[in-house]
Amino acid sequence: MKFRHIFSNLSKYILVNLLVTIIIFFFYLVFTSKSESALSWIFLPTALISTAFMLQFVIFIVLAIIAFILPRKKIVYFIFIVAQSVFVIFCVVDLFIFRLYNFHFNGMVVNMLTTDGFWDSVSLGSGTWLGAFVIIASVLFIQLLLFVLSTKIHIKKSIILKVFVLLLIITTFEKFLYAYADIYNKISVTRYSELYPLYQPLTMKGFASNFININKEKRIDFNKENSRLDYPKEKIEISDNKSNLPNIVLIAIDGWRFDMFNKSVSPNITNFAEKALVFKNHYSGGNASRFGIFSIFYGIHGYYWHSFLNERQSPVFIDTLQKLNYNFRIISSTRLTFPEFRKTAFVKIPEYIEDSLPGKDTIYRDANAVKDFVNWHKNYNSNDPFFSFMFLDAPHAKEFPEEFNKFKSESEDPNYLFINEKNITKLKNAYMNAVLYDDYLISKLLDYLKKSGSLKDTIIIITADHGEEFYEEGNFGHNSAFTEYQLKVPFVMYIPGRGHEEVKYMTSHLDIVPTLMRKLGVKNNIYDYSLGTNMLNKTERNYIVACNWDSCATYDKNYSFVFSFETYKSTFGALYDKNYNLIDNNTIRQKQTKRVLSIAKDFAHFFK
Repeated sequence: MKFRHIFSNLSKYILVNLLVTIIIFFFYLVFTSKSESALSWIFLPTALISTAFMLQFVIFIVLAIIAFILPRKKIVYFIFIVAQSVFVIFCVVDLFIFRLYNFHFNGMVVNMLTTDGFWDSVSLGSGTWLGAFVIIASVLFIQLLLFVLSTKIHIKKSIILKVFVLLLIITTFEKFLYAYADIYNKISVTRYSELYPLYQPLTMKGFASNFININKEKRIDFNKENSRLDYPKEKIEISDNKSNLPNIVLIAIDGWRFDMFNKSVSPNITNFAEKALVFKNHYSGGNASRFGIFSIFYGIHGYYWHSFLNERQSPVFIDTLQKLNYNFRIISSTRLTFPEFRKTAFVKIPEYIEDSLPGKDTIYRDANAVKDFVNWHKNYNSNDPFFSFMFLDAPHAKEFPEEFNKFKSESEDPNYLFINEKNITKLKNAYMNAVLYDDYLISKLLDYLKKSGSLKDTIIIITADHGEEFYEEGNFGHNSAFTEYQLKVPFVMYIPGRGHEEVKYMTSHLDIVPTLMRKLGVKNNIYDYSLGTNMLNKTERNYIVACNWDSCATYDKNYSFVFSFETYKSTFGALYDKNYNLIDNNTIRQKQTKRVLSIAKDFAHFFK
């Protein structure tokens, strides 16, 4: 009987706070662009209600469990009030952060606020502190009043049940509305998926592709009028002298790490590099394909991936090539639907993509990728320059023809359930054999370009999307840690007439776009469209930034500092030494936090 009474009061208190949450979330709409379609006008309020409902429902479940466990009513009610007060304060703080930086409360913010020395470099002023105190005190007082009010009002159980069912219907409708928008590329909806804190969209791309057979690439609406992005910052200005524009061939080998660039594992590329620029201290912008390729084509941090995907935002680099009448050939051994490069890097040029190459595995598909380029180039009769991107996948799959079993390994598929440090050698050898195989295929492409006379006017870049680790620093594969073996990759750039040079200063995938844009005659300040630099000019950079799905890291020769940018992962940053051992050093952490402050500004740079 006692629990039923508490449960009844909790239900009414949750309903009251649901209204409070909806009111707070309404201000997120005030701080964003006006919606531009009927679909977005439907989505925005329903997403607001469903997000508020789901958050309050989670709080309800947690508090109900606490009420069932604890025997004393006054303690339970005190916990109710404190919990809702903390949640409301969180929402208010998140609202202010979002208004200023266009991202939500996350691990990066937690790390900055809790690191010694942060407040030495940030002064909020007495007015800010007084305002914060007033907000906290007001929230506690209002929550006390709301609780007292909710206990005194009488609401029939049937009404509460009907409200719950109605909210469930709204939430279900909103989730399927977003899924529809995602399938049909309705940017007026998908661009708002990060508007509300902790919003969880429903996507059904795989289901739509496999069972409904929807051709999603041809349904994209490029209306950018109400975009949250400010990219590029200024209109791209190109030099009037458009003669002698180079052809560009960019080859990415999936998972090719820095120490596999040698005469033993990749002899042909190593020989070719003797006529090219070799960047010996180069890093990907991510430890996974999605973020590595994104950093190559956009020249900005992988943090922006989600927003650019939601907006179906094309890279300025590709847009510029189109303006200059470049032709395209995009060839991939793996489908470009996942990761969603058809909706990001190549969203405006789907007709130039070949990612359904024949072949039962990457051995055949990688070989056919090279054949596809050669056949395409043989029939190329345009006077306009071309850009070609080739993505080879054999090292990722650890597949190779038997004649390339130089580093003794087994041809059958490995059992990843039992992979560990003691039995990793054969799998690593398979990876090395796969790199050797792709090196051979690339040599055939380079030989063709040489024989056809194309080297005289073609920039060739050979690199990787990310590295691959085999427990050298305690981790396996990629996307698992921000280690040297997962981030550091080879980078070879052949520029006609430039000759050979070994570059030892630190460079990043973020630098590729600025470097090529200069070759295209773009006159803008690099910061208008990229966060990188021209890699042909020596820089004093002493760290890089790399990202994955929900975290980023600063990486230098001594430390990796990992922090999250997602609200659901609002934890303290993790500091690792050069061997990727977790360490606790407040002095180093303080220095890393100052870097994160600068990175936070970069994270807001391309938002309005």
